[in-house]
Amino acid sequence: MKKIIVVSAIATLFILALSLPSPAAQKDHGSMDHPTQDHPTQAQGTPPAGGQDHTAHMGDLIHESAVEGYHLAYHLIDMQQHTAGMKDMPMTHHLMVFVQGPDGKAVTEAKAGYLVKNPDGTDQKVMTMAMNKGFGADVNLKAKGVYTIKAKIVAPDKQLLDSFPYEVK
Repeated sequence: MKKIIVVSAIATLFILALSLPSPAAQKDHGSMDHPTQDHPTQAQGTPPAGGQDHTAHMGDLIHESAVEGYHLAYHLIDMQQHTAGMKDMPMTHHLMVFVQGPDGKAVTEAKAGYLVKNPDGTDQKVMTMAMNKGFGADVNLKAKGVYTIKAKIVAPDKQLLDSFPYEVK
C-alpha cells in the first residue's frame, strides 16, 4: 500500500512539473490552450461569459457548473500519456477542480474531495491537495463507461456539493 501511495505521489509531482511552463516560456509566449471540439480556444485572459479563464489551468476541461454563486471548472490530466513506462500505475488520471467565488476570485483556502462512482458500481473516495489555485487528486478511470463524479468543497464560509456524469469511451 505504501508503495502505491509513493508511486502515485511521485507520478503526480512528475506530471505537474512537466505541465508547468518554464519562466522563459511564460515571458516569450502566452499560455496555450488546446482546443477540443466541445471547448474552442478563447482569447488569452478573456474569461467566458459568467465563467473562468482556463488558459492557465492544466488538463482538458471536462465540466463546468455553477453552485450557489460559485463557478466550478473540472480539468482532467491523462497520466498514462506521461507515465508510459510505468505499467503498474493504479491511477490513470489526475482530476482538478478550480473554484471561483461569487466575487470572481479563485477560492484557494478550502478542502475538497471526490466520490467517483465507477461504471461497475464501485466507489473511489479521494481527498484533494491544493495546487495551482485548484484542488487535485489521482483517480482511476481505466474502465470504459459512465462515471459519476461527486465533489464536496468546504470553504471557510460555504460548503459546495456538485455532481456530474463523465464518460470514458
